Amino acid sequence: MIRQLMWLLALVLIVAPCRGDSEPKDYLGDGKLKEPLEIRDVQGGFAGFTGKMWRIEPDGKWTMGSVFQQKVKEEAKGQLSAKQLEALAKDLARFDLSGLKDQGKAKVNPHVVTIKWGKREATLTVGAGEKLPAADAKTIEGRFSGIVDSVQQSAKMVKEKGA
Repeated sequence: MIRQLMWLLALVLIVAPCRGDSEPKDYLGDGKLKEPLEIRDVQGGFAGFTGKMWRIEPDGKWTMGSVFQQKVKEEAKGQLSAKQLEALAKDLARFDLSGLKDQGKAKVNPHVVTIKWGKREATLTVGAGEKLPAADAKTIEGRFSGIVDSVQQSAKMVKEKGA
């Protein structure tokens, strides 16, 4: 019986860290994000990669800009409230940001979403012109979408007629 319990305990200790569970406290401490968060959502084409970039600093200051040839032109900026940072941290945990891994393969003129959390970076690559799927905490692609949606919504960076 003790031997079985020891095996069970060993299994739990091995499997638990691999599940990718995260909690809001993994992303938010003392009312601030623990790391800067940056998202680049770009489409490849004849002019290189173009698209949007969102960045949220630990203190909640955010910027949004357009990306063209690796350069960002700032278009908007603002400040997240403590409640918005808390809600964002809950979404980052729900979509397990720290457990994201690269997904997809390079294609001609790919649609690429890169999420940076501090020094960590994960990239989703889909086909040319493909939209991101609906937010879904159960799929890698859906987790990318959920994080992008949350950042856009929390900072009110979504334009009236689409992003």
